[in-house]
Amino acid sequence: MTTELGYCGDNCSACPRYIATALGDTSLLKSVRDLYVKVGHRPPDTEIEALKCGGCRANKDCAHPALKMCATLRKLDNCGQCDTYPCGRMNELFARTNAFKEKVRGVAGEKMFRMLDSAFFRKKEYLDKERESASRRKRA
Repeated sequence: MTTELGYCGDNCSACPRYIATALGDTSLLKSVRDLYVKVGHRPPDTEIEALKCGGCRANKDCAHPALKMCATLRKLDNCGQCDTYPCGRMNELFARTNAFKEKVRGVAGEKMFRMLDSAFFRKKEYLDKERESASRRKRA
């Protein structure tokens, strides 16, 4: 499977919203919505249609617009390719992501948690790998 990383390190190719949108799987979108409502990430009246997502690059409503703008201005595919990675913004995002992970862990079923872990909670791991690759390319 090809990994499609967002600027912030989210793995779109593992995201249940992205997968559900690509497959037209409204039951998966409903499960995601129900989980997001339980953990306070979305209001109870969130429409399933509002959760459809074609990936971070296609999404005009990026959850992290400052990161997206910074990476775009620097002509980077993701923040791991940046010379200043990890910056203060990324470190703040990693902290928020870890807090959200613990909140979700107590509510999500095992299968959904694994999907979310791969999609969102490993962003530092994914971006660290991107940083290593970028450093190797510069040395070569």
